[in-house]
Amino acid sequence: MKRYILAAMLTASLISCDKYLDETPNNALPAATAIRDAGTARAAINGAYSRVQSYYASGYPTLGTITTDNVIFNGTLSQYLQLDQNAVTPDNAITLDVYQSIYRAINTVNSIIAYVPAINDPNLGSTEKIPFWAKPISFVL
Repeated sequence: MKRYILAAMLTASLISCDKYLDETPNNALPAATAIRDAGTARAAINGAYSRVQSYYASGYPTLGTITTDNVIFNGTLSQYLQLDQNAVTPDNAITLDVYQSIYRAINTVNSIIAYVPAINDPNLGSTEKIPFWAKPISFVL
């Protein structure tokens, strides 16, 4: 019996699983190849706007009002109660979600600024290559 167990362990140790460890993710694209033409550039810009809008629709008002004395929280969810009492712990789900969403939006915008101007597609105009919020602003005094 010990021979069979030893043989099975020896066989298992000789089998390699390298091909399983080198799989490419199927739910994400590399940033350098994700934006490659006018359609993907417009989709990335719309995605950036969507991320920022979702932040300003939920996270920003929550953190901006519940931590002040303008709102009194009467619920039972501990995440909101921590915000109301200004006793936020590092693992608070609300603050984690808000900060992760805004940094995802910043990452998306940085990818757009880095890769969209280099696209050579005749369907993508020069005004679309650099969105208005990525252009330097000059003030006349």
